[in-house]
Amino acid sequence: MMRVACLILGYSAPDILRHALPTLRGAGFDIYLHLDSKIERTAYCRKLSAAGQDVQVLEQRLNIFWGGYRMMQAGLILLQAAHETGPYDRYLLISDDSFPVLPAKVLQAYMAEQDDCITMVRQPGGNIYHQRYYNFFFYDHPAVAARGERHQEIDQAFEHTIEEIAVLRRIGKKPIDVYFGSQFWALTQATAAYLLDVVRNDLHLVKSFQYAALPDELMAQSIIGNKLGKNRFTAPVFEDFPKGVGPTVFSNLQQIPHLDSNFIFIRKIAPDATTFARQMAERLGSGLTILGAPPGANRDGVLVTNSDGERFINLRLMAPAESRPGWHDEETYLGRSFRWTYRPKLEWTMEVPASEIPVELRFFMPLVIADRPRLYENCYLKLNDLPSKRMTYGGGGLNATVSYSGDGRLTVGVTTPPAVTPLDEGGSDSRRLGLAVEIGR
Repeated sequence: MMRVACLILGYSAPDILRHALPTLRGAGFDIYLHLDSKIERTAYCRKLSAAGQDVQVLEQRLNIFWGGYRMMQAGLILLQAAHETGPYDRYLLISDDSFPVLPAKVLQAYMAEQDDCITMVRQPGGNIYHQRYYNFFFYDHPAVAARGERHQEIDQAFEHTIEEIAVLRRIGKKPIDVYFGSQFWALTQATAAYLLDVVRNDLHLVKSFQYAALPDELMAQSIIGNKLGKNRFTAPVFEDFPKGVGPTVFSNLQQIPHLDSNFIFIRKIAPDATTFARQMAERLGSGLTILGAPPGANRDGVLVTNSDGERFINLRLMAPAESRPGWHDEETYLGRSFRWTYRPKLEWTMEVPASEIPVELRFFMPLVIADRPRLYENCYLKLNDLPSKRMTYGGGGLNATVSYSGDGRLTVGVTTPPAVTPLDEGGSDSRRLGLAVEIGR
């Protein structure tokens, strides 16, 4: 059986991790846990209860600062510890507020079938991610912490850091093509060994990332990206970060989005959402996905009856693959193809299994870019002759659930606020832009 090391960054969600561990262990994963040194170890491990008996909690612990190098360093410490114990066929990095999407056997099979699962996109010179590397930043001290720390006065350790930065500024950052992507990944043994070898032997490069901003989204991605010389879009963990809104925190079953097949985990699960975690764990333990459906049976347009007796059909409202009125030309962002809308009313026709008794139709419109709440918080769905229903944002797109019975022929309309012209708001695009909807293939 394939050996998988599951590397977990622990901070605030032991109750969530406790419910995820049976699935992780059921998949045959060996669990390695780094606890932020701000966390009291005994109390954290007590919350894991019996599920945490086989978890290897690392003795080396770092005080993690958001945006700083120590977040990346903690991941490397986990990787090194597992590599020395292994080797393993795969090394999977997640956080303690992540939750598996698939039951254990399917999760195990998925890992066996995959190559490196990592998102890394080469960044053009001068853009924000490129500048995060080539400019100088330092967040790993309470005096300059970006968030979550009480500011403290400058001490000798801080003075030493400033001296080191001054030397590096004279030398300059090591030239490298910058790649950006999710901090979470699953690497093959060969790629993991290469990453560790570079970190071990290239001090100039390591120091260059140590004084970068959010290096956990740049360092592994750039090292691996420069070796492979191409973009990849296969990060295993789904996260929802609407622009200008902040991260989506999931706390109930109704929030679970329709995930693409490459995502095998979802985060951020609210640390206190123990009922939600238990419900997902029960579904996984029954061989279902966290949506409550058999693996592979929760695709669009299929009638599903879950373990709770709920009857539902998942339906995606996607941008058309071919040019159509109401949609701009195809564009790509972080590996996802999409079209901007420009009409205030969009329409789809589709068919679902006919039903004489009510069934839930769960509509989901995936938005690739969600940076204007005025637009995506004021959309309404109209199904056949039923009353309009306001759509809600969550899980990376717009959602609406409608109770339906009928012959299965659907006319679905979505009305949106008028599209806006970025040029009128200080931007450079003169087109009228509404929603940025992912293209269906």
